[in-house]
Amino acid sequence: MMTKKEISVTNYFFKNTLRKLGYMLVWLVFSSLFFPWVFNGFEVENLSVNSALKNTEVGPILAILISGIALFSYNDFKLLIQNGISRKTFWKARILSFLAISILGQLIAIVVALLNPYTHHSWQENSLYMQVYGKYFGSTAMNSFMGLCFILISTSVVMLGAIMVGSIFSLFTKKAKVYIFIGLFVMGVVFINWISMATQNDHMRNAIKNADSFLHFTIGYGGANIQVGKWNPAMPFVVAILTGVVCLLGSYAVMKRFKIKNE
Repeated sequence: MMTKKEISVTNYFFKNTLRKLGYMLVWLVFSSLFFPWVFNGFEVENLSVNSALKNTEVGPILAILISGIALFSYNDFKLLIQNGISRKTFWKARILSFLAISILGQLIAIVVALLNPYTHHSWQENSLYMQVYGKYFGSTAMNSFMGLCFILISTSVVMLGAIMVGSIFSLFTKKAKVYIFIGLFVMGVVFINWISMATQNDHMRNAIKNADSFLHFTIGYGGANIQVGKWNPAMPFVVAILTGVVCLLGSYAVMKRFKIKNE
Protein backbone atom coordinates (compact mmCIF):
# COMPACT_ATOMS: atom_id res chain seq x y z
CA MET A 1 0.00 0.00 0.00
CA MET A 2 1.13 3.53 -0.75
CA THR A 3 0.70 6.41 1.65
CA LYS A 4 -0.99 9.64 0.60
CA LYS A 5 2.41 11.35 0.51
CA GLU A 6 3.86 8.67 -1.78
CA ILE A 7 0.86 8.91 -4.11
CA SER A 8 1.17 12.70 -4.18
CA VAL A 9 4.90 12.60 -4.99
CA THR A 10 4.36 9.88 -7.62
CA ASN A 11 1.70 12.03 -9.30
CA TYR A 12 4.11 14.98 -9.22
CA PHE A 13 6.84 12.96 -10.95
CA PHE A 14 4.37 11.48 -13.44
CA LYS A 15 2.93 14.84 -14.50
CA ASN A 16 6.31 16.60 -14.50
CA THR A 17 7.90 13.87 -16.63
CA LEU A 18 4.99 13.86 -19.07
CA ARG A 19 5.34 17.63 -19.46
CA LYS A 20 9.06 17.35 -20.21
CA LEU A 21 8.41 14.47 -22.60
CA GLY A 22 5.73 16.51 -24.35
CA TYR A 23 8.16 19.40 -24.93
CA MET A 24 10.74 17.01 -26.33
CA LEU A 25 8.22 15.35 -28.65
CA VAL A 26 7.09 18.73 -29.99
CA TRP A 27 10.70 19.58 -30.86
CA LEU A 28 11.15 16.10 -32.33
CA VAL A 29 8.16 16.48 -34.65
CA PHE A 30 9.28 19.99 -35.60
CA SER A 31 12.81 18.77 -36.39
CA SER A 32 11.46 15.81 -38.40
CA LEU A 33 9.57 18.20 -40.65
CA PHE A 34 11.90 21.21 -40.61
CA PHE A 35 15.25 19.68 -41.57
CA PRO A 36 13.96 17.69 -44.59
CA TRP A 37 12.22 20.89 -45.72
CA VAL A 38 15.48 22.87 -45.40
CA PHE A 39 17.55 20.27 -47.23
CA ASN A 40 14.97 20.13 -50.02
CA GLY A 41 15.32 23.84 -50.77
CA PHE A 42 12.58 25.37 -48.57
CA GLU A 43 9.87 24.25 -50.99
CA VAL A 44 6.47 23.69 -49.41
CA GLU A 45 5.65 20.88 -51.80
CA ASN A 46 8.69 19.02 -50.47
CA LEU A 47 7.31 19.15 -46.93
CA SER A 48 5.95 15.62 -46.68
CA VAL A 49 4.31 14.21 -43.58
CA ASN A 50 4.37 10.82 -45.28
CA SER A 51 8.16 10.73 -45.55
CA ALA A 52 8.56 12.09 -42.03
CA LEU A 53 6.38 9.41 -40.44
CA LYS A 54 7.06 6.50 -42.78
CA ASN A 55 10.09 5.15 -40.93
CA THR A 56 9.56 6.76 -37.53
CA GLU A 57 10.16 4.24 -34.75
CA VAL A 58 8.09 5.63 -31.86
CA GLY A 59 9.04 2.93 -29.34
CA PRO A 60 12.84 3.36 -29.40
CA ILE A 61 12.46 7.15 -29.56
CA LEU A 62 10.26 7.19 -26.44
CA ALA A 63 12.62 4.80 -24.64
CA ILE A 64 15.60 7.08 -25.35
CA LEU A 65 13.76 10.28 -24.39
CA ILE A 66 12.32 8.84 -21.16
CA SER A 67 15.72 7.41 -20.19
CA GLY A 68 17.29 10.80 -20.93
CA ILE A 69 14.84 12.51 -18.58
CA ALA A 70 15.48 9.82 -15.94
CA LEU A 71 19.19 10.69 -15.90
CA PHE A 72 18.52 13.98 -14.11
CA SER A 73 17.24 13.58 -10.57
CA TYR A 74 19.09 16.07 -8.39
CA ASN A 75 16.89 19.13 -8.97
CA ASP A 76 13.75 17.18 -8.05
CA PHE A 77 15.52 15.77 -5.01
CA LYS A 78 16.58 19.23 -3.86
CA LEU A 79 13.05 20.58 -4.24
CA LEU A 80 11.28 17.69 -2.53
CA ILE A 81 13.75 17.10 0.29
CA GLN A 82 13.37 20.76 1.29
CA ASN A 83 9.61 20.18 1.45
CA GLY A 84 9.77 17.30 3.90
CA ILE A 85 9.91 14.34 1.48
CA SER A 86 12.12 11.48 2.66
CA ARG A 87 14.74 9.85 0.46
CA LYS A 88 12.83 6.55 0.47
CA THR A 89 9.60 8.24 -0.63
CA PHE A 90 11.52 10.17 -3.30
CA TRP A 91 13.08 6.98 -4.66
CA LYS A 92 9.88 4.92 -4.58
CA ALA A 93 7.78 7.62 -6.25
CA ARG A 94 10.40 8.25 -8.92
CA ILE A 95 10.73 4.55 -9.78
CA LEU A 96 6.96 3.96 -9.94
CA SER A 97 6.26 7.04 -12.05
CA PHE A 98 9.02 6.30 -14.58
CA LEU A 99 8.02 2.63 -14.80
CA ALA A 100 4.43 3.66 -15.51
CA ILE A 101 5.50 6.16 -18.17
CA SER A 102 7.94 3.72 -19.77
CA ILE A 103 5.36 0.92 -20.03
CA LEU A 104 2.62 3.29 -21.17
CA GLY A 105 4.94 4.79 -23.78
CA GLN A 106 5.77 1.41 -25.31
CA LEU A 107 2.13 0.35 -25.40
CA ILE A 108 1.23 3.60 -27.16
CA ALA A 109 4.14 3.06 -29.58
CA ILE A 110 2.78 -0.36 -30.54
CA VAL A 111 -0.70 1.08 -31.10
CA VAL A 112 0.82 3.86 -33.24
CA ALA A 113 2.74 1.28 -35.28
CA LEU A 114 -0.48 -0.64 -35.88
CA LEU A 115 -2.52 2.44 -36.82
CA ASN A 116 0.12 4.47 -38.68
CA PRO A 117 -1.26 4.75 -42.26
CA TYR A 118 2.14 5.69 -43.68
CA THR A 119 3.85 2.42 -42.85
CA HIS A 120 3.40 -1.02 -44.36
CA HIS A 121 4.94 -3.06 -41.57
CA SER A 122 3.92 -4.33 -38.13
CA TRP A 123 5.64 -3.75 -34.80
CA GLN A 124 6.84 -7.36 -34.90
CA GLU A 125 8.81 -6.69 -38.08
CA ASN A 126 10.67 -3.86 -36.35
CA SER A 127 11.29 -5.79 -33.14
CA LEU A 128 14.77 -7.27 -32.76
CA TYR A 129 13.35 -9.76 -30.27
CA MET A 130 10.77 -10.99 -32.79
CA GLN A 131 13.44 -11.33 -35.47
CA VAL A 132 15.66 -13.47 -33.25
CA TYR A 133 13.22 -15.28 -30.93
CA GLY A 134 9.83 -14.76 -32.58
CA LYS A 135 9.44 -18.35 -33.81
CA TYR A 136 10.60 -20.17 -30.67
CA PHE A 137 7.11 -21.08 -29.49
CA GLY A 138 4.69 -22.98 -31.68
CA SER A 139 1.95 -20.40 -31.18
CA THR A 140 2.06 -17.04 -33.00
CA ALA A 141 0.01 -15.48 -30.20
CA MET A 142 2.47 -16.74 -27.58
CA ASN A 143 5.46 -15.44 -29.54
CA SER A 144 3.82 -12.02 -29.89
CA PHE A 145 2.91 -11.95 -26.19
CA MET A 146 6.47 -12.81 -25.14
CA GLY A 147 7.79 -10.20 -27.57
CA LEU A 148 5.55 -7.58 -25.98
CA CYS A 149 6.69 -8.62 -22.50
CA PHE A 150 10.35 -8.39 -23.52
CA ILE A 151 9.85 -4.93 -25.00
CA LEU A 152 8.24 -3.69 -21.79
CA ILE A 153 10.87 -5.30 -19.57
CA SER A 154 13.92 -4.26 -21.61
CA THR A 155 12.86 -0.62 -22.03
CA SER A 156 12.06 -0.46 -18.30
CA VAL A 157 15.51 -1.87 -17.52
CA VAL A 158 17.16 0.78 -19.72
CA MET A 159 15.19 3.44 -17.85
CA LEU A 160 16.18 1.97 -14.45
CA GLY A 161 19.80 1.95 -15.60
CA ALA A 162 19.49 5.61 -16.55
CA ILE A 163 18.12 6.42 -13.08
CA MET A 164 21.04 4.61 -11.42
CA VAL A 165 23.68 6.23 -13.63
CA GLY A 166 22.11 9.66 -13.18
CA SER A 167 21.95 9.12 -9.43
CA ILE A 168 25.64 8.23 -9.29
CA PHE A 169 26.64 11.35 -11.20
CA SER A 170 24.37 13.46 -8.98
CA LEU A 171 26.69 12.72 -6.07
CA PHE A 172 29.47 14.74 -7.69
CA THR A 173 29.94 18.45 -8.22
CA LYS A 174 29.84 19.95 -11.72
CA LYS A 175 33.63 20.25 -11.76
CA ALA A 176 34.08 16.63 -10.71
CA LYS A 177 31.66 15.49 -13.44
CA VAL A 178 33.84 17.17 -16.09
CA TYR A 179 36.92 15.31 -14.81
CA ILE A 180 34.97 12.04 -14.73
CA PHE A 181 33.79 12.43 -18.33
CA ILE A 182 37.35 13.21 -19.44
CA GLY A 183 38.63 10.19 -17.52
CA LEU A 184 36.00 7.89 -19.03
CA PHE A 185 36.86 9.13 -22.52
CA VAL A 186 40.57 8.46 -21.97
CA MET A 187 39.82 5.01 -20.53
CA GLY A 188 37.67 4.24 -23.57
CA VAL A 189 40.49 5.15 -25.95
CA VAL A 190 42.98 3.05 -23.96
CA PHE A 191 40.54 0.11 -23.84
CA ILE A 192 39.98 0.16 -27.60
CA ASN A 193 43.73 0.30 -28.16
CA TRP A 194 44.25 -2.54 -25.67
CA ILE A 195 41.65 -4.72 -27.43
CA SER A 196 43.35 -4.15 -30.79
CA MET A 197 46.71 -5.24 -29.35
CA ALA A 198 45.22 -8.09 -27.31
CA THR A 199 44.14 -9.92 -30.46
CA GLN A 200 47.83 -10.51 -31.18
CA ASN A 201 48.29 -12.36 -27.85
CA ASP A 202 47.34 -16.06 -27.59
CA HIS A 203 46.09 -15.80 -23.99
CA MET A 204 43.96 -12.77 -24.81
CA ARG A 205 42.57 -14.45 -27.91
CA ASN A 206 41.43 -17.34 -25.70
CA ALA A 207 39.91 -14.89 -23.24
CA ILE A 208 38.04 -13.13 -26.05
CA LYS A 209 36.86 -16.51 -27.35
CA ASN A 210 35.54 -17.42 -23.89
CA ALA A 211 33.81 -14.05 -23.63
CA ASP A 212 32.22 -14.69 -27.03
CA SER A 213 30.96 -18.08 -25.84
CA PHE A 214 29.49 -16.48 -22.72
CA LEU A 215 27.80 -13.82 -24.85
CA HIS A 216 26.27 -16.52 -27.03
CA PHE A 217 24.95 -18.21 -23.88
CA THR A 218 23.36 -15.01 -22.54
CA ILE A 219 21.58 -14.24 -25.81
CA GLY A 220 20.25 -17.79 -26.19
CA TYR A 221 22.28 -18.69 -29.27
CA GLY A 222 21.49 -22.30 -30.12
CA GLY A 223 24.24 -22.98 -32.61
CA ALA A 224 24.57 -22.86 -36.36
CA ASN A 225 21.89 -25.51 -36.80
CA ILE A 226 19.21 -23.41 -35.05
CA GLN A 227 17.40 -21.02 -37.35
CA VAL A 228 17.47 -17.35 -36.40
CA GLY A 229 14.02 -16.67 -34.99
CA LYS A 230 14.01 -19.91 -33.01
CA TRP A 231 16.69 -19.02 -30.50
CA ASN A 232 15.82 -19.66 -26.84
CA PRO A 233 14.59 -16.41 -25.19
CA ALA A 234 14.96 -17.69 -21.61
CA MET A 235 18.42 -16.25 -20.91
CA PRO A 236 17.67 -12.79 -22.40
CA PHE A 237 14.68 -12.58 -20.05
CA VAL A 238 16.77 -13.70 -17.07
CA VAL A 239 19.57 -11.25 -17.89
CA ALA A 240 17.12 -8.37 -18.37
CA ILE A 241 15.31 -9.07 -15.09
CA LEU A 242 18.54 -9.48 -13.10
CA THR A 243 19.93 -6.28 -14.62
CA GLY A 244 16.74 -4.47 -13.65
CA VAL A 245 16.97 -5.72 -10.05
CA VAL A 246 20.62 -4.61 -9.83
CA CYS A 247 19.76 -1.15 -11.20
CA LEU A 248 16.79 -0.90 -8.84
CA LEU A 249 18.80 -1.76 -5.73
CA GLY A 250 21.77 0.27 -6.93
CA SER A 251 19.71 3.42 -7.45
CA TYR A 252 18.20 3.06 -3.98
CA ALA A 253 21.63 2.62 -2.38
CA VAL A 254 22.92 5.70 -4.17
CA MET A 255 19.88 7.89 -3.49
CA LYS A 256 20.22 7.22 0.25
CA ARG A 257 23.48 9.14 0.02
CA PHE A 258 21.99 12.17 -1.72
CA LYS A 259 22.79 15.49 -0.09
CA ILE A 260 22.00 19.09 -0.97
CA LYS A 261 25.13 20.59 -2.54
CA ASN A 262 26.33 24.16 -2.31
CA GLU A 263 27.56 24.98 -5.81
